[in-house]
Amino acid sequence: MSNDDISGTPEDFEPEIPDNSEVEEEQVDFDRISEISDIVRIRREYRDRGLPCPWFFDWLLAIDQRWLDTPAQPRAVEDDKAKVEIDKVEIDKVESDKVEIDKVKDKRKTWWSTLLASILQVVAGFGTSAILIWLMVQLPPVFLPVLGFALVWTQSIATYGIRGMQVEPVHQVVHEKFSGQEDLDEKVSEAISSTFLLQDSSSYQDDHREHHAKAFGTSEDPDGAFMKDIGLAPGRSMEELVFQLVWTPLSPSFHLKYMKARLKANLGAPKRWRRVLPFAIWTVLAGVFITTPFGPWLALAMLPNIFGWHHIASLGQFSSEHLWFKPRRPGQTAREHYAELCHGRFVAPELPSESLRDGPAVMAWGWWLLKIMAATFVRLNFLQKDLPHHDLHHRFPSTDAWLHPDKLRIEHMAAGCPRWPAMTEHTSYLAAVRAVLEAISEAPSEDDED
Repeated sequence: MSNDDISGTPEDFEPEIPDNSEVEEEQVDFDRISEISDIVRIRREYRDRGLPCPWFFDWLLAIDQRWLDTPAQPRAVEDDKAKVEIDKVEIDKVESDKVEIDKVKDKRKTWWSTLLASILQVVAGFGTSAILIWLMVQLPPVFLPVLGFALVWTQSIATYGIRGMQVEPVHQVVHEKFSGQEDLDEKVSEAISSTFLLQDSSSYQDDHREHHAKAFGTSEDPDGAFMKDIGLAPGRSMEELVFQLVWTPLSPSFHLKYMKARLKANLGAPKRWRRVLPFAIWTVLAGVFITTPFGPWLALAMLPNIFGWHHIASLGQFSSEHLWFKPRRPGQTAREHYAELCHGRFVAPELPSESLRDGPAVMAWGWWLLKIMAATFVRLNFLQKDLPHHDLHHRFPSTDAWLHPDKLRIEHMAAGCPRWPAMTEHTSYLAAVRAVLEAISEAPSEDDED
């Protein structure tokens, strides 16, 4: 399987890239970074205010506080052209900036631990959901609100695990950066995609190659084509786009189209064993659902999520991911345009002012807690794992530092984002969605282009 991390063409990027340039050793100026990065500033405020459960905010804000005071190490940044073989066709490409950051000795997060965590999240989420559904039938109706509220969160945890396996292991396998063991990586990727009826590795690689290449952000990008197909098309008004985004999760045709595409990808996989594997897995699951006492409750926990909510979670990700269809401006370089289509997506509610006292303080902190709850829901369902840093991934798709994108982000900003424009960040999910819809609305429709 060949690497697909193409972030441009030689014609687009080569003139802008000095060869073998290096970033000088320096100390990270966190005050300066806080001025240009709201997410770093807010994470520092959370830490400095002494909030409890720092591990939770490390996850929620997608910035580990361990990196907030870490001196930068020498970072070699180099660009090189390479020939890669994709489907036995030799093509030229510019391999995106490779960044070598200092090795982080962190036994808490490795390729296998992140995979294991996702598996446990799925098992715990669906298992607990099944118990809650059983209790909703057994207990008096007065308990339904509490059980229903708990069910939302257990289902969200399961979604985080499923989508997390897609956006980290499966995604990194396509980039050949997961475990480094090609045979193992392929088996892991195909096992995950077969279990949850996701796109097989071969077709995903083809689509993802286009996503990172010259078609990026256009209707020729498979992800952009998906947005257009569901009605989020260039040239429509903001009102029409907002209505379409709200209506789409409720539309039966959306779910039928999505499910049809998933089945087609699995039934049409190029390898025979990959076409058979989903049948084998789901035959076993059907046996568990039908023959075991707990099976029906487990089915009620799993099936609506995998065949319904999963589609909505994907939509929530795509609709905030890139500034789809935004055209390149006159005088704008290809690299500048490529970077403009990407943005960091974080959920980081600002802390209440320290000057507040008594009633106003109680109200402000209560409102902040509600925002934290909403942010947690978004993080679990729409921005799993390293998705908040997806803009960084497009700058460095080949990096071995994918397990620690927060550290890489800080070091990249500390170096002044060499040969890249400054990074754009949103600390609100709705702000990211708004930016995406505005870009789509302002983009010329295909009728205008004709």
